[in-house]
Amino acid sequence: MPLDTKVAFAPDGINGWIGVIGDGGSVPISAGRSNYPILWQTTDGGQTWEGPVPTVIAGEDAPIGILNFLSDNQLVELFGVPIPPREEIEFTTAYDFDLHVDAWGQPHIAVVVGVTGEGPYSFTTNISIETDFMFAAPFDLTYNNDYYIAYKLGPLKTFRGQFGDLTEDNRIQIASSWDGEFMFFTWLDTHLPGVEENCNPDVWTRGLNVQSHLLSHYWDTTGNSHDKPINITEFTEAMWQAYFQATSHYVIFGDGDPYYSFIMPVVYEDMNPEDPSGQVQFKYISNFRYFPYNFFGCYPPPGISETTKNYHGLKVTNNSPNPEKLHTTFSVTLEQSTKLSIDVCNIAGQKVFEMPPLMYQPGVHPVTLNMSPFPAGVYFYSVASSEQTVTGKMIVE
Repeated sequence: MPLDTKVAFAPDGINGWIGVIGDGGSVPISAGRSNYPILWQTTDGGQTWEGPVPTVIAGEDAPIGILNFLSDNQLVELFGVPIPPREEIEFTTAYDFDLHVDAWGQPHIAVVVGVTGEGPYSFTTNISIETDFMFAAPFDLTYNNDYYIAYKLGPLKTFRGQFGDLTEDNRIQIASSWDGEFMFFTWLDTHLPGVEENCNPDVWTRGLNVQSHLLSHYWDTTGNSHDKPINITEFTEAMWQAYFQATSHYVIFGDGDPYYSFIMPVVYEDMNPEDPSGQVQFKYISNFRYFPYNFFGCYPPPGISETTKNYHGLKVTNNSPNPEKLHTTFSVTLEQSTKLSIDVCNIAGQKVFEMPPLMYQPGVHPVTLNMSPFPAGVYFYSVASSEQTVTGKMIVE
């Protein structure tokens, strides 16, 4: 029997998917033991449906992102020595999930994935000694024609909260931009020291640029980016009490904003956790926005210097002329040989130019970009090695 059901369509209104959580018995390694999303697809606006299409989360065909999200040390904690082959580990999903469809008609499934417990369909919720987080994590699973991609969205500290007779799990949800090119995920988690249940939840969020496969990063006040989600209720009225949050199906494009941000509407219940049957008030978490710089490799946030930057031997100058009309040039200085890729994003974070990785020798390398095919506006060029990304802003007149 399905545990949850969702329906979603692409922006074209033609390509759509139905998803349920259940066990169809088609994933051999976890048959009779684990739940996973099962999908049906339509390409004619819902007149006909094809499926079921099982989401493979265990076994040799499982996405690498799931098979490898636990370290060897964590597997030793769970199974002892020797650890089992990763293809033989049973994974299961939580009961809650959400479904969205991107601009290319591909489904995105937001769900918590973890190791199956001792009993069938149970969930391992204990904490890893190595990481101080659960042996589970929120994921975005997206089906790309013949295979699945799994994006780990962040760590997870707690799973379920109990409020009187009501329980609440992580309540993971998806919003998207109107064009379906960006996905935004929210979930509830409690990170208070000593609290073992999800009874003091904050709303955590992560974004995905579907076209470039870039997950959003958190920028701290010193201008450093971190590969982790953002706590959007930290230091707000909702901090530690964002009960039963709900995220809009779409984000709002911040037209008129100098950084063309995405405003993500989120509400929560202001309630007495000891008596959830009492009067509640729904409150809106205001002023949270995603900016293009949240998606790693676009450009630094306001207040971070855009002058010459030098990270671990990779030095990139500002471009000149700036503003420019046809061509602009900047220099890349390397202390050692390395592969570099260069790309250009527009102000909405969409990649408009990409140079594949090439090997560069130590020294100074001038790079000239031909911007004549692109309309006037603000653009951001990024130079990336395997370890660092350095970004600058340029204006096309």
